[in-house]
Amino acid sequence: MVGESLAIIAVILIMAFMFMRSQKKTFGVLVLPLISISLFHLIGRLLHPVLGRALERNVFLFGSDVVGLIVGVVLCVLLSRGIPTRKGRNAYVAFSGFFLLALTGAYMLNLF
Repeated sequence: MVGESLAIIAVILIMAFMFMRSQKKTFGVLVLPLISISLFHLIGRLLHPVLGRALERNVFLFGSDVVGLIVGVVLCVLLSRGIPTRKGRNAYVAFSGFFLLALTGAYMLNLF
């Protein structure tokens, strides 16, 4: 899933760039935590030969995906404090969390 991870990262970075160019810097920053799972999946693939010798590859990638999910959700919650309305914060955290959870599920289904 290297190609898919790179594609997801590229699309989200393009979205952030487009938001920032259209003078909506807040939206551009709010989109960035969504790359955490794909980024941690790629980092896990790179680090497995070095750090994961005792673990099977899929188990190591499973762990890196879970860490990416945790980091992404924590970043979403922290960045949501910049949204002025409570409804907006709740909607952002809910939709971002669902996206991150669905993406993690897709990566994990591909592993096993």
